[in-house]
Amino acid sequence: MIQYTSSKQLTLDGFSLPFGGALNPKNRWVKWSAVIPWDDLAACYYKTMNPNKGRPGKDARLVIGAMIIKHKLTLSDEETVLQIVIQRRKLTPNRRPRLTPLA
Repeated sequence: MIQYTSSKQLTLDGFSLPFGGALNPKNRWVKWSAVIPWDDLAACYYKTMNPNKGRPGKDARLVIGAMIIKHKLTLSDEETVLQIVIQRRKLTPNRRPRLTPLA
């Protein structure tokens, strides 16, 4: 099942963080997000999915962003997820995502 929001809908202007700050336009990840062809990559990602069956897939930006982080920082799958969770906690300190321990 496919649920996608076009990157054209998202802008950094007016985006505010939960603690009242704003994203730094000089941040390397913010710069990358501006030049990545999200819609083209999402189209490739969603070609492998059936829109009428199964659980909803993860948003393409989340999956593609995680892959970029993994390869740019040469991280393992587990370390990539951990880094994303840690950064998310920094941005949303009152929300604690549940982690399932690996076998």
